[in-house]
Amino acid sequence: MLGSLGTSIYRMLMDGVNVADFDAAERATVKTTIGGAVEAARALQYSAVRVWLEAARQSAADCEPIVAQLKEALATVAPSRLH
Repeated sequence: MLGSLGTSIYRMLMDGVNVADFDAAERATVKTTIGGAVEAARALQYSAVRVWLEAARQSAADCEPIVAQLKEALATVAPSRLH
C-alpha cells in the first residue's frame, strides 16, 4: 500500500516536469517511475535529459519522507498491520 502511495506521489510531482520534446511512450516511461526515468535517460541522447532526470530524482526523494511519515502515523493506529 505505501509503495503504491509513493508511486502516486512521484507521478503527481512529475506532472509539472516538461517532457514535451519526447514522444508519448518516452513521456509515459519518464513520468511513471524513477526506474523508468533512469532507463530512458540511458537510452536517450537529448540535451534535456539531465534536467528532467534531476527532476525525477528529486521527485522520488521527496516521496520518501512523506511515505515514512505516513508509515509512522499508521504504526501508531494499527501497528500489527504494518509488519
